Amino acid sequence: MEARGADSKRSTRWRRFGLAAIGVGIIGLSLLFTLFHSKKTLPPIRAVHAFPNLKVSLPVIFTNAGDGTNRIFVGSQLGVIHVFPNDQKVSETKIFLDIEKQVTCEGEEGLLGLAFHPNYQDTGEFFVYYTTAEVSNMSVLSRFRVSDDDPDAADASSETEIMRIKQPYGNHNGGTLAFGPDGYGNQYD
Repeated sequence: MEARGADSKRSTRWRRFGLAAIGVGIIGLSLLFTLFHSKKTLPPIRAVHAFPNLKVSLPVIFTNAGDGTNRIFVGSQLGVIHVFPNDQKVSETKIFLDIEKQVTCEGEEGLLGLAFHPNYQDTGEFFVYYTTAEVSNMSVLSRFRVSDDDPDAADASSETEIMRIKQPYGNHNGGTLAFGPDGYGNQYD
């Protein structure tokens, strides 16, 4: 009797699993059918100059601080972070941070990552990932703080190195920085 009961439970589990798998399969097939057989056409996509009056050399990062100020930050591979109002008519940037002298910018090296602390409005902290000019093939992750006197300027002397990463080569050392919904920072190569 027990063997039959165990077989019956196992059989019920497999039936439920099978029904779930069939359900997932049907949903997947209907999504594929919708994607490939939809008669709707997407509008054409075209590129436009969002800030036609600005020129930034070697931009690699375009972000905001998430502090409600509606400012844009553009990181240049050269080691300079620019800040400006989110306004199409803006004609010049301010230098938020300039660490060009400590960054090597050759090929795929340079300032490669920028992320603002999730509570930037309160902490004034942001993080930068760059290739240092001090040592060949060395990446640095550092924390900086905004200036106490000017929200459009960082305090370059506030740099705190978090880590150094020895790179085998000077290429393919991407440095995207991001904070997840859990508030923890991540670095992506």
